[in-house]
This record gives sequence, structure tokens and C-alpha cells, in this order.
Amino acid sequence: MQRSPDGRDDTPEEEANQSMTTRMCRPRAFTLIELLVVIAIIAILAAILFPVFANARERARQTRCLANLKQLSLALMQYVDDNNGRFVNVGVYHDAKLTDWCGCTGVGSPMTPQNLQRGSLWPYVKAAGIYFCPTDYRKAAEQVFPDTARKSYALSYSINDSLHLKKLAAALTPEAPPFRGGNPSTVMLIIHESRSSINDGAYVWDGNNLDRPDNVHWEGTTIIYADGHGKWLSFNELWKEQYDTLKPWRANPNS
Repeated sequence: MQRSPDGRDDTPEEEANQSMTTRMCRPRAFTLIELLVVIAIIAILAAILFPVFANARERARQTRCLANLKQLSLALMQYVDDNNGRFVNVGVYHDAKLTDWCGCTGVGSPMTPQNLQRGSLWPYVKAAGIYFCPTDYRKAAEQVFPDTARKSYALSYSINDSLHLKKLAAALTPEAPPFRGGNPSTVMLIIHESRSSINDGAYVWDGNNLDRPDNVHWEGTTIIYADGHGKWLSFNELWKEQYDTLKPWRANPNS
């Protein structure tokens, strides 16, 4: 029999009450069933929230991609202003003696930040990250050689080849109907090109189905036009514009 604090012996009833109080105060452990229920709830929440977080990250990358195009388009306009209204050398394949806009040394050759710094647009950009979409990180540029240079290819964007070395004011004079070329709001300036085709920074599209838009941003990607407006378009919409028989993407061929 236990003794109370005043020295007297506890009655059986008091001992029973104390024992019950002790059991009630002792923390109760989770049962196996309760633990499994908690784990199941956490798994369900993770399944719901992880795609939301992934979508948010991709939206941020898409926004960054479009911002890069805006920066490059502004740099292009500055270059044109400084060069008597003439557009950049779009592709090294036109003339290997002329520096092109991104410092490419040959079709399918590796592209590094050092290449970009040799390009004619670098003085107006001065940041290698502007040339690259974050969604393309570690994605192989499949038309680049050697194979070891594919994942480090530092360029995501290509410029409309029909603007090569043209006087921009004349190139952006609307064509006579029915053709739609030369309209600044429809002439493609820069596009996020697919990693399956990008290999030199020139987007050759008229009569060519090798250069392709990317589809990494929600089955589409970003584009900017000669009047400076940019947007996201689905791959199918871009493909339709690229092969429109009225050729809205091209510079005025008489310029």
C-alpha cells in the first residue's frame, strides 16, 4: 500500500485513481494503422503539389525565355542603328569571312560562351545567359558535332535568315498582295529553335523543313517579330506560320 504525502496509507480507491491518472498522463504512441494513414495523406498531398510546383518552375522558365528574346531584339535594333540600317550577318554559311551575330564558326560546330563573345551582337548584350533558354539546360543539340559538344551548346535562339544583311527599312516594307511578307508585325525576327535542329543560329525556313520551332514550353515556344512584339505559340501554330504559302515571315524579297 502506498503512502500519501501526509504520511497516511492510501486507500485502495485512492491507489486505483492514482494509477489511472498516471496512465492518462503518459503519452500514447501512434499505432501502425495511424502511421500508415499519415504516410498515405502525405503521399497524396505530394502527388497533388509536386506537379503544381513543376508547372510553376516551367512557367518561370518560359517567361525568362521570352525576356531573352526581347533583349536580343533590342540588341539587334541597336546594331542596325549603328550600322547604317543594315541587318546582321545571320549565318556564317553565307560568308565564312564575315562574323555572324552569335560567333558561330561553322554549321554544326560547337557553341561556347567564348564563341558568343566573338559574335557581332555581343557588344550590345554582354551576357551569355541571354542567348540560352533555361529549359534547354543539358539538352543535346542533336545536329552539333562532335557528340561531346551537344549538351554544352550555348545557344537556344535563331534569327530569320531572310533578313540576312538587308537594309532593314526596305526589308520591312510590306509586299504587294497577295503575299504578306515585309509586314513588321508578321516578319519573324528571332525564334526559340528546337534542339533537334539548331546548329548555327540561322533559321532557314523558306523551302526548308529542317529548321524547326521548339516545343518545350507546353507543346510550343517563344517567338518575337520585327515590330518587337513577342509571344508564346503552340508548335502547330508556329509550323502553320512557317509554311503559310503567303509567307508572312519573310522580309520583302525586293529589298
